[in-house]
Amino acid sequence: MYAVGHVALGYLLGKAVARTTGKKLNVPLVWAVSLIPDLDLLVPGLQHRGPTHSLLAIIVISVPLLLLSFRKSLPYLAAFSSHSLIGDFLTDPGIMLFWPMSSQWVKYPEAFAFLARSEVYLEIVLLGPLIVTLVLSKDLSGLLSPKKGNMLLFIPIITIILPSFFRYPLVLPRILIVPHLLLLVVTLVPFASGLQKLLVTKNRA
Repeated sequence: MYAVGHVALGYLLGKAVARTTGKKLNVPLVWAVSLIPDLDLLVPGLQHRGPTHSLLAIIVISVPLLLLSFRKSLPYLAAFSSHSLIGDFLTDPGIMLFWPMSSQWVKYPEAFAFLARSEVYLEIVLLGPLIVTLVLSKDLSGLLSPKKGNMLLFIPIITIILPSFFRYPLVLPRILIVPHLLLLVVTLVPFASGLQKLLVTKNRA
């Protein structure tokens, strides 16, 4: 999956878990954690969909957070886990689920072929519920209010800009360019407002 698919999947799942636990969802944070496993694309020598997509990575992140605040952490851990266990597990070539014990690729038997139209369409389909949920839940209006926490949107912004404009670290299918640019607009506006608030606060200090 690409940024649109991972952000949508992580947000929708995190939103569902947050509603169950009765906790308010931090949208910039849930979008950021839904993309963190793909930071391996920026680390030279680190296999993509390898260590950062393994069960070990999920456990290392989950255990301390769950011990600190079980209910509050659940939506973000669900979003983080969805990246590997749903998004990339369903698409070729799969993930190194049991790294470091095994470097074997593991995937769902009927996984979508990488770059296949079925995977691309799946990401486009996920964009609809993402936008609808943002609007109906009023998360979109919450995003547009200036907050320092909006600086976390730097992570989705980078994962959208690099493949969309620089074809790095991977090539984005043309059909996904428009959805990515739409998501970029949704992230850039609150990021800019968060940056402005941070700078104003710093100047006052």
